[in-house]
Amino acid sequence: MARPIRFDEETVIRARKEMRTTKDLRVYRMAQCVVFHADHGFSTNQVANLLNVGRATVSRMRGRFRRFAKGEPLPGDWGGRRNEHMTFEEEREFLANWLDQAEDGSIVVVTPIHQALEKKIGKRLSRSTVYRMLARHDWRKVEPDTQHPKRDPEAQEAYKKTSPRCWKRHVPPM
Repeated sequence: MARPIRFDEETVIRARKEMRTTKDLRVYRMAQCVVFHADHGFSTNQVANLLNVGRATVSRMRGRFRRFAKGEPLPGDWGGRRNEHMTFEEEREFLANWLDQAEDGSIVVVTPIHQALEKKIGKRLSRSTVYRMLARHDWRKVEPDTQHPKRDPEAQEAYKKTSPRCWKRHVPPM
C-alpha cells in the first residue's frame, strides 16, 4: 500500500489562498493538487484525471508547492538545454572564427568545425551536435542556384528556335 499523503495545515491554507489570488497558472495548478487531496480526499489518479496530467506530474507539483509555500522560488520549466557543453554566447564566439569565411562566400565544411569543437570541449562528440549548433545559430546549408551562373538566355532561345524538332514528342491529331 502506498504511503498516505500528508500536508501540514499551513500548506493547505496557503494553497487555498493561492487558488483565490494568484495570476500564475503554474502556481494555481500546483495549489489545486494540494487542495483536491487535502479538502476533497481525491487520490493521485483522480487529481491526475481532473487536471489532465500524469500521476508523476501530480506528485511533482505537490512537492513543488510544498517548497513554494516555504518561500523557495519556483523552479523553471522542464524545457531547456540542461546538458549543454557551452552556453549560447560561447557557441557564438566559437563560430565567429568561421563567420568571416562563410560571409566571403567560401564553403564552410563541418569536419574542421567538428574537430575544433571536440578539441575545445575535450571529448568526442557526435557530428549531429555540430549540425544542431549550426542550426541553433541560423547557419544553413546554401543550396546551388537553379540556373547556372554563366548561362546565356539569348543562346538558349536561339537554340530552341534552330534545334531539330525530333526531340519533341509527336502527338497525332484526333
